[in-house]
Amino acid sequence: MPARKKPVTPVVEPEKPQPEAQSPAPTPQEQQPQSYSHTQHQIAIQLPHFQSSEYLVNDIFQASSRIPVTSESDYNRIVETIKGQARSVGIAQENLSLNRQLLKAEGLSLDCQSEGLSNQIKLQDLKTTGVKLLQSQTRTGIEQSKLSELKHDLNGHEKQAELRGQTWQLKLTGLSDGISEAHERLKAARLAVVQEFPEIRLSPLPVAALPQS
Repeated sequence: MPARKKPVTPVVEPEKPQPEAQSPAPTPQEQQPQSYSHTQHQIAIQLPHFQSSEYLVNDIFQASSRIPVTSESDYNRIVETIKGQARSVGIAQENLSLNRQLLKAEGLSLDCQSEGLSNQIKLQDLKTTGVKLLQSQTRTGIEQSKLSELKHDLNGHEKQAELRGQTWQLKLTGLSDGISEAHERLKAARLAVVQEFPEIRLSPLPVAALPQS
């Protein structure tokens, strides 16, 4: 006997809850950016603020989020635009990094020039010190010449004094010889007087009158 077919029970789908009326999601242009300010320089930076509560899903079985719908073509276009903008930002960052390196190189160049000028100043100071040394050596030479001249004068005065001493010694020797000769003549005259006139008694010669031997 052929098998009986079981009766097909119709499936009744539950009624789908009607989504609550929702206001359209605000576009990015309508979102109010949040302002951040730097207190030191008072620079205002406008940044968008994402509030998840505005886009939470009310019905997990329906497309109930208020997030705007983007078509695939718009998605690809927007993503490519953002990627292009990111590439532009990368180019800007590389250029800024290059500018920073160039400025650092310029600073190093200025440092080198400054060091070069400092070295020139030091070299000039060294030359000035050398000239001052030569001046000091010249003054020392002049003083040494003066000292040598004074030494010559001193030697001359010493020689002159020695010669004067010798002259006076000669004069004294001549006087001593003259006194001795006069003393001898006086003795001879006394002797002649005594011999001729024995009755005359002569006083002896003073000792002071005798020549010093």
